[in-house]
Amino acid sequence: MALLAFMLGIGGAQAQQADHVEILGAERWVFDKDVATGAQRLLGNVRFRHAGATMSCDSAYLYEDERVTAFRRVVLIQGDTLRITGDHLDYTGAARMARISGGVVLSDPGMELSTEALAYDLRNQVAVYTDHARITNRRDGSTLTSKKGEYHTAQRLFNFTDSVRIVHPGYSIASDTISYRTSTGMSEFRGPTTIVQDDVLMYCERGNYDTRKGRGMLTRN
Repeated sequence: MALLAFMLGIGGAQAQQADHVEILGAERWVFDKDVATGAQRLLGNVRFRHAGATMSCDSAYLYEDERVTAFRRVVLIQGDTLRITGDHLDYTGAARMARISGGVVLSDPGMELSTEALAYDLRNQVAVYTDHARITNRRDGSTLTSKKGEYHTAQRLFNFTDSVRIVHPGYSIASDTISYRTSTGMSEFRGPTTIVQDDVLMYCERGNYDTRKGRGMLTRN
């Protein structure tokens, strides 16, 4: 009973302090001093909340410095639309930074991004990957692949770099650097870019292309 009261006291204090990671629930809750002083181990249907985001998983460690290490069936949700899933999560509460790995999927109503590892800055709402990703646009059925990229979730703006390729039933685009807004379908090219539509091949080093209307402007070389 004393341990339960102590744990409930911790939960109440966390709920009152926005800068603390709040434990919403778990089937088992124990302290594990062999891992770290004050480390709490949570098992079964674990749920956290911090900085307007919720996180869930099968099991996790919560440390005194507001770090979380989570395992299996990890889900991070921010706002009404952003959802990230994966197998492993390292979360730093002070920096509001999440690093998710293992079959990562980031999705919102307009698209789905798949990669093996992703860093997500909750404060600035920016997701970054550095080792290949595939993005599927649910609105027009196009897919985009690149080695590196970042997604500004509030603006629904992607910045892709290194071996960028967009494939659509009606066209394909290959470029070194592309900015793309999922809300409008507008792409902006910066660097050598090749566009193939029907039997027409176009090349430029700067320009833009409306993927929904099939029209664009090429402005350099």
